[in-house]
Amino acid sequence: MERCEGEKKKVENEAKNMITEIKELMSSIKNSKSSYAASLSKQQKLKDKWEGFRIAFAERETVTLIKWPRLIYLSLASLGGIAFLALFGYGMISITID
Repeated sequence: MERCEGEKKKVENEAKNMITEIKELMSSIKNSKSSYAASLSKQQKLKDKWEGFRIAFAERETVTLIKWPRLIYLSLASLGGIAFLALFGYGMISITID
């Protein structure tokens, strides 16, 4: 009989511990869901911010048309690939050669 009582108490203690662990797990899951939702919201806000920045930059971008003699164009091109691309590679300046 004593042995049964001891086993019963042991099972009760294990059940209490399991219930406590389950409650802690459920609390962690609830907290992680709200953290995940907040992270998604922040991520979307950041995407929207960068999209707005991209659109604003595109609206401010101007393309200048320059008509230069071939000699000036070729002398600028001879400055080197990097300098040439920095000046003309991004489409900010459009050049026609006469």
